[in-house]
Order: sequence, then C-alpha cells, then structure tokens
Amino acid sequence: MKFLRTSTNYYKRLKRKQKWRKPKGIDNKIGQKIRGKQARVSIGYGTNRKERGKINGKQIVLVRNLREANKLEKGNFVVIGKLGKKKRKEVEKILNERGLLK
Repeated sequence: MKFLRTSTNYYKRLKRKQKWRKPKGIDNKIGQKIRGKQARVSIGYGTNRKERGKINGKQIVLVRNLREANKLEKGNFVVIGKLGKKKRKEVEKILNERGLLK
C-alpha cells in the first residue's frame, strides 16, 4: 500500500514528491481517520520483519563489479549497479552461466 500526502491530487508540485506527511489540522479527514478517505500510516500496515527488504522472499543484492558477481549464491535477487556497457555484459555473461539471471 502506498501512503500519499493529503491533497496530492490537487497540486502539481505535490504529485512530483509523493511523500507522506502527517496530517496536522484538526479538520483534516485523514487525520480524523474518516471511513472512505485515504489510509493513514500506522503500525498495523508494517510487513513481517523476516520479509522486509526482500522481493518474493529473495534477498536483494547489488552487483557493482566482477568480484561481487563471482561471490553470489543462489536464492538472491540480483540488481546490476552502475556499470559501463562492457562490464555490464561481462557481469551478465557470468550470471547467465551460473543461472542467477533470468
């Protein structure tokens, strides 16, 4: 669930930021938790600690060079970092050979 700041649909400059801010006004419908209005951030929406920072139960690993690509294990979600064209192809080749890249 994505929590949006109040009135992001009215103002162009707020649409760009899309960042949660706590509603502070006494008449604010989100602050009053009125039914039918957008949800307010609260503890109950948190994810399980064991699953935080993962995609489909896989740990996210950022690969920045060939050494890191060689150290990878199965069961990780691979994200190739900022690399040039040549290095990126080399890293992709290594990951494909090991079956870590889809």
